[in-house]
Amino acid sequence: MADDMNLEAEIDTALAGGSPEAVVEAGPAAVAPLAARLATAKTTGEKSALVDLLAAVGGADALAPVLPYIGDTDPDLRARASAAALKVVLANGPPSGPIAEQLQAEVLAALEAPDAEGGVLLLGALAPGAEDALEAHLSGTRLVKAQPQEPTASAALAARLALSALGDDEARTSLLKQIPEAEPDSLVFMLKALPLIDAPEVLHALAATTLSSDAPVADGLPSGAEPAREVADVAVEAFVARLNLTPGYKVTPGAIYTADQRAEVERLITGSIPN
Repeated sequence: MADDMNLEAEIDTALAGGSPEAVVEAGPAAVAPLAARLATAKTTGEKSALVDLLAAVGGADALAPVLPYIGDTDPDLRARASAAALKVVLANGPPSGPIAEQLQAEVLAALEAPDAEGGVLLLGALAPGAEDALEAHLSGTRLVKAQPQEPTASAALAARLALSALGDDEARTSLLKQIPEAEPDSLVFMLKALPLIDAPEVLHALAATTLSSDAPVADGLPSGAEPAREVADVAVEAFVARLNLTPGYKVTPGAIYTADQRAEVERLITGSIPN
C-alpha cells in the first residue's frame, strides 16, 4: 500500500510539472494508475499530460489506455495519443486479441478525419479494412509527424507505407519509385517506421538509398552540433534493430558511424532478407 501511495504521489508531482522520472522508473506498475486517471480526467490538458506519461512509461499495456484518444476532437491531444500509440506498437510489436480489435476499430474511425495524424496513418498498416480510408489520404499534400521530435513527411507517404504493409501492390510499386529520390526527412520518416515495413523489396530499396546517404539530419544530437548526424547513421540503427543484426561494433543511439560500419550493416542486410 505504501508503494502504491508513493507512486500516486509521484504521479501528482509529474502532473504538477515536476520530474516524471520516478513514474517512468516504476515501469508497468505505473500503467494502471495512469490509465485510471486518464479515464476520469476532466480537462484536455490533464488528458494530454497523462498520455505523455503513458508514452514515457511505455510497455505493451500502455497501448489500450491511449487508443480512445487517437481520434479526439482536440488536435493536440489527438497528436499526442497517436504518437504514444505508435511508439508503443513500434517498441513492443503489434498487439493481439481484444487490444488488436480495439486498435483496428479506433484507427478505422480516426482515419475518416481528413487531418488524421501521422501516427494514425502508419497504424493503418495494422488495421485490415483500412485500405479505402488510407487511399483517401494519398492525394493530400499536408505534412505529418509520427513523433513530436521527428521530421515531417507527406500524409501521402505515410498512407502509402501503410497500404504497402497491407499488401497493396500499387502502393508498394509507388514506394519503390519514390525511395531513391526521396528527401532526407522523408527517408528518416520511413526509417522510424521500419518495424511496420515487411516487404523485402522495400527494405532493400530503403537500405540501398539510406545507407549511402550523407545528407545531414537533426536526429539524436542537439541542434547545430558538429559533426551532424546523417541519414546513413539513422539507417544503421534502424536496420540493426529491425532485422536483429549483429555487427562487430556497438550500436549506440545518436552515434555517428564510419563508412566501413555502414557498409558492414549493408552486407548483413543482404544476408538477412531475401532479394
